Amino acid sequence: MISTFLGLETTLRALMAMQRSMETASHNIANASTPGYSRQRVELAASSAYTIPSVMRPGMPGQLGTGVDIRGIKRVREEFLDRQWREENSRLGFWEARRDALQKVELILNEPSPNGLGAALTSFFNAWQELSKNPESLAVRTAVIEEGKTLCETIRHLYGELQALQEDLDYRLKVGVDEVNTLAQQIADLNQQIARSLAVGDNPNDLLDQRDLLLDKLSRWTDFTVQEQPDGQVTVLVGGQQLVNGSSYNSWQVVNGQVVWTPASPTSTTTRVNFQTGQLKGLLEVKNYVGQVMVDLNSLASTLITEFNQIHQQGYGLDGQTGRSFFAGNGAADITLSNDVLNTPAALAAATANVINANPFTIASNTYPDPATPLNLNGTFQIKLSNSVSWSSVALVPSDSLNSIATKINSTGAGVTATVQASGNQYQLVITSNSQAATIQFADDPTTHVLQQLGILLLPGDGSNALALARLANDKTMPPSSPTGTFGDFYRGLVAGVGIQTVQAVRMTENEKLLVDQLENRRQAVMGVSLDEEMANFMKFSHAYAAAARAMTILDEALDILINRTGLVGR
Repeated sequence: MISTFLGLETTLRALMAMQRSMETASHNIANASTPGYSRQRVELAASSAYTIPSVMRPGMPGQLGTGVDIRGIKRVREEFLDRQWREENSRLGFWEARRDALQKVELILNEPSPNGLGAALTSFFNAWQELSKNPESLAVRTAVIEEGKTLCETIRHLYGELQALQEDLDYRLKVGVDEVNTLAQQIADLNQQIARSLAVGDNPNDLLDQRDLLLDKLSRWTDFTVQEQPDGQVTVLVGGQQLVNGSSYNSWQVVNGQVVWTPASPTSTTTRVNFQTGQLKGLLEVKNYVGQVMVDLNSLASTLITEFNQIHQQGYGLDGQTGRSFFAGNGAADITLSNDVLNTPAALAAATANVINANPFTIASNTYPDPATPLNLNGTFQIKLSNSVSWSSVALVPSDSLNSIATKINSTGAGVTATVQASGNQYQLVITSNSQAATIQFADDPTTHVLQQLGILLLPGDGSNALALARLANDKTMPPSSPTGTFGDFYRGLVAGVGIQTVQAVRMTENEKLLVDQLENRRQAVMGVSLDEEMANFMKFSHAYAAAARAMTILDEALDILINRTGLVGR
């Protein structure tokens, strides 16, 4: 027997279904601009018909519908698109990290530019070339010192800026790791809330949206895979290890510039996080690259110090002094001018000695007609081998001849042998190193310049050592392990390498950005809220609600007639 009130129950179900549909449409409209929100739809299905087939069913034909049931409220979302978007977003984060850092390296190097290191190297060696033409000019010597200061300051500045960039990358790495840990904790918390909601039969759509949004944010930092569990929780794996497992998570930390899993105890061994893409991977790689640029710059500076000082120490200043270094320091971080030449133009070793043999190192004086004739020289000079630290003094008086000078030199024990040798009908003083591995160094009398008068030191008009220093610009000195290029070639190669890496990073970033945008458009086409569509649905549901309400009114009137107006005959 069908209930008299079946029609009311059927329309009531319609009213409730349409009311829930309008509420859901309103919720969609309200969250049209909410990040990560997925539009929701009420799933409707016809309720069970009356009667249910059975042996005891009433004897009536067919089945009578009983209205509509709400089966649930579902999110409209495509998991495949989510996975694709997150994978490409991780690659975008990787290339963005590289691009941003490499563009900063390009800005630091500032090449080609009149203020860059390349220009400073060229100006420095050109100044020495000019000094070789005018070795007596104090103005030119001062210009050489100023160019040297500029070169040192430029190298130190570049190295300091690169060091600051590395520190900034370290800081960004730590910030990124902290962000990942925070996201992992939030995902674990949402896992627990979602599992509880599903356990009591709810559809926690908004919580699921929040979790998906957190996963989207996590994808910018690292690549990962997601495994959904039967209870609605997800397991997030990075490099095969669990970052999030249900309501628990494992944190990361930065140790010695590497991202590692936080050990279970202080004595446990740390394990590196094996991510393949993402901003953290990009930061690690570009940090290592910046470190290599610093190593190359340091190699250039240290080789320049070594090679330049080696030649400069063999030359002589206007004061006849030798063995002076031009540069001080160990590399790019502390390169500077040595105190020997700083603010002392006369100390620049532009001249060389009158060398007549390289091995063993041999120096000769001017020629004289008689080796026994007094030379009328008065003064004291010093002599030593390049591998010795102590100087030996030789004092000359006006009565000294070539023979007596040779005797005095031999008696010093300076590691040299002085002889008087005939050259045609002339004679000259010849001084030879007793060591095959050492050259002879002199320090002339700063007042009387006796060595200059003897012709042993080619001063002051000799610029041969300055020319040798200027030619160092064209010598193959880099890299020091297997020299194949000049200082300029090496630096230009370094700059070109940075440029190539930057261009690649910019190009890949643009490509990945285009791909991410396309996938995002496809995702929004599925999950995004269309206000026009929602308003149309809202109108459809409201009209259906009004129709159901009108049907209930009609049924109410019919029941009123049945209840209140029947059975009155014969009263």
